Amino acid sequence: MGGDTGYSGGVATLQSYLKEIGYTITDANGRYQSTTEEAVKNFQYEFGITQDGSAGPKTCLRLNTVHSSEYFNVYGKPLSESCWGQSYILTGALDDVDLLARIIYAEGKPDNTNDEKGVAIVIKNRSVNTSSQYWASAKDYPKASIYARVIGKKSQYSTANSSNTAARNPRRGYGGNEANGFIDPKWKTAVDLGKDIVNDTKISVTAYKVTGLTISTSTMTVNTTTNKDYLNQKAWKAYKADYEEGDVSSAVQPLTFATSQTCNVIYKI
Repeated sequence: MGGDTGYSGGVATLQSYLKEIGYTITDANGRYQSTTEEAVKNFQYEFGITQDGSAGPKTCLRLNTVHSSEYFNVYGKPLSESCWGQSYILTGALDDVDLLARIIYAEGKPDNTNDEKGVAIVIKNRSVNTSSQYWASAKDYPKASIYARVIGKKSQYSTANSSNTAARNPRRGYGGNEANGFIDPKWKTAVDLGKDIVNDTKISVTAYKVTGLTISTSTMTVNTTTNKDYLNQKAWKAYKADYEEGDVSSAVQPLTFATSQTCNVIYKI
């Protein structure tokens, strides 16, 4: 079924590498059977290459490169629906950086580092905000970190729902190439931002000033340079509607609204 795996250890090495980066193989006995083939297909999908279930040169090159990378063997491993979702997140079972990276990746727009930074800034701000509207109670969820309680709070992050495949199974190698170790740039940024949040490293976005706030000309993301805790996040169209109805603080001065924007807005409340 699999043909020549390209590994000196044959199928056993292939199975070991796939398991290292999170794939479940129940027949990992050195023979190329059904769950090994399924894991190879899922790996190929993650990288955006032909899903033929055969461990050919393209597949082996990528697997051989990424199996020892923390962006694969530590973070972003495929999760079942039972190991994702608000209820599971609030058990505190997930590593904080891994959890944050999944949400930043799923919430951020494609090929938009500023948008991912905006998501990260909001999560960071909510984690230090004294208002309980942004996080679930530590008393109710004693094993959950503040980040888990922010992300796991009901109705706050739709990407934290168990059905969200982008967060459960991020395509860690989709936009990668050999030069960058086959790591998708968006996924790498998400993991690095997760580390920044946990390590309390300042996250900033290059932008232009607008009455004490800043607005990015490329992403229309409103942000502060000091990561204040009074920021919130909303889809651009929803923010525009709120603004026009007078439901956003006057501290945010009138902005030029484009007819079509798909980004998120970080705004003062």
